[in-house]
Amino acid sequence: MHMNANSKTHTPPVRRYLAIWFNHLSTDRIERAHSPRRSDPRIVVHEVKGALRLHAMNAGAQRLVLRRTMPLADVRAMYPAIAVDTADEAADARLLEAISDWLSRYTPLVGLSPPDGTMLDITGCAHLFGGEDAMRRDVVRRLHEQGLSARTAIAGTPGAAWALSRYGERRNITDAELKETLQPLPLAALQLDAAKVDALARVGLKRVADIMDRPRAPLAARFGAGLLQRLDRALGLDDEPITPRLPVAPYLSERNFLEPVMHEAFILQTIEHLAADLSRRMEERGEGARTLQVTLFRVDGAVRRLSVATSRPQRDPRALHRLFRERFSSLTDELDLGCGFDVIRLAVTTAEKAEIAQTDLVSATGIDRSTLADMITRMERRGWIIRVTATNDARANAVTLAASGRATFTACIPFAKAADEAVLEALPRGDRKALMDLLGVLSAAADKAATKAPRAAKKAPAKKAGGTPPKKPPRGAKKKKKGRR
Repeated sequence: MHMNANSKTHTPPVRRYLAIWFNHLSTDRIERAHSPRRSDPRIVVHEVKGALRLHAMNAGAQRLVLRRTMPLADVRAMYPAIAVDTADEAADARLLEAISDWLSRYTPLVGLSPPDGTMLDITGCAHLFGGEDAMRRDVVRRLHEQGLSARTAIAGTPGAAWALSRYGERRNITDAELKETLQPLPLAALQLDAAKVDALARVGLKRVADIMDRPRAPLAARFGAGLLQRLDRALGLDDEPITPRLPVAPYLSERNFLEPVMHEAFILQTIEHLAADLSRRMEERGEGARTLQVTLFRVDGAVRRLSVATSRPQRDPRALHRLFRERFSSLTDELDLGCGFDVIRLAVTTAEKAEIAQTDLVSATGIDRSTLADMITRMERRGWIIRVTATNDARANAVTLAASGRATFTACIPFAKAADEAVLEALPRGDRKALMDLLGVLSAAADKAATKAPRAAKKAPAKKAGGTPPKKPPRGAKKKKKGRR
């Protein structure tokens, strides 16, 4: 969020969280892999103290009024034909991570709520999807298309969103409704372990309302401070930040498509457009990209990530486009387009202060070395630039824009644009485009020649001082004697 320089107060944004509970994660994983009839009852069992007990069930088994932790023998006695699978918690965890990666299409702040949930910080981004309710419905719809059941809820705290997704009827509440909505929920909605819930139930405390207005000291003394901390976090009285599964990029730009993208050339073209957007934002802060990552979100839920790195801070969109073009061409496996990609995201995962060597400025501007050195000295005296030792060569100098120089540069942009328009105004509209295209070709040719010139200079043999050496006389030739005068 950008603040106006004249602002005296800063109001933080109202935090909003979307909790997603995959209530049939284990059975959904199995049914997606084997494609059985999803209406048939299915249970997943695991071993507890040497006995197989019910661990998870699908919607069909839920209708049979089975309960978790039931012995498998009892379930078999009641329903001999029921489908039974063994629990695979590692496979469930991998699926949950893959889902959370896909959910980052909505927000980069996606955290895990093991073993069967995720938490999204949707502060400030729900309007991109038509509002909070429209966003929540879109998530549920897309997950259902991938064969995943999910219950969702939105609230102002992660704790309240988690509670409503599992135990509540409301799907979206405001901060003013937190206390009233949480009161009738069971204490398990505060993410308490089963032993603590049983201990509270033995003294008649079963609902959140039962502990909400009770004296806090006796509760903390008997059941631990964690009980009250969970309550305070759900009510927003104590901060509960989520931990994103993936690092949050300092610069990020993306494009959504109504029709899935099916061509690699169009993907690369989109990357160049996104790089141009990131370049403008990095230029405002005097930074360049060192590592970048493009994320391709496929319609069917698959996510593909490709990363590149630069030798020095870089923000030229054409250079970044070349890096990704080379990265695509070096893929050992084909870029599986599948049903196509509907979201393409480019992120600068690592950025550094951008500096340019004085020698590079000479080749980039065409100004001779001594004139440019004098110009840099004058700009340094005015505080517009900062001259430092080059990162990759201790013998060379590099320059970077200071804050006042960046402000001056920004102020000059309208005048430069006005000058361009004044020059082009004399030409018919069709000729303007032809001129700009021709200038682009000349610029590209000049850049190419500038990169080839140093290589050609290195290959050329060095000449000795004093010009061309004299030719040696052929063998057997007699030396001419000098006569006396």
